[in-house]
Amino acid sequence: TTKNIPNLVLKLYKSGMTDYEIQEIIESLYSHKYSTSTISKIVDAVQADVDNFKKKPLKSDYFAIFMDSTYVPLRRDTVEKEAINIIMGIDMDGFPEVLAFSITPTESASEWDALLESLMERGLKNTRIVVSDGCTGLKDTIKKRLPAALYQRCFVHLIRHLDSKVRS
Repeated sequence: TTKNIPNLVLKLYKSGMTDYEIQEIIESLYSHKYSTSTISKIVDAVQADVDNFKKKPLKSDYFAIFMDSTYVPLRRDTVEKEAINIIMGIDMDGFPEVLAFSITPTESASEWDALLESLMERGLKNTRIVVSDGCTGLKDTIKKRLPAALYQRCFVHLIRHLDSKVRS
């Protein structure tokens, strides 16, 4: 049905296709012509949602914040794996919430610092504990931005690190 077209447009756009290529595919699949400007408007609407998410005010206190990256193949000029850095918070009532994310070529303490700074600009003042992997420099970044927070290395990352140090 034509109501699925916006989702298809976004999937094709994410795969790296141009507006013109998307237009041709939509026309061949649905016998329905969308102009390249309409396709651009669909993509721009999603970008506006992302921009609004990144500006959304936050609660001042969270019980815990989890910080980690995952690597996924992204298509830009070529297909390469890039880091999706995600910060998730658990509020004082125990409800989880994605607080911030970014996409970078690699995980780095400087990127985490920028994400934490954006959280503070959006209203975060305190958290009881921060859980993360062992990214070099991240512990110092957390201490700088959230000095009252306890730091805990993620148990899964800790076990993986230990596994790499012992014989099978």
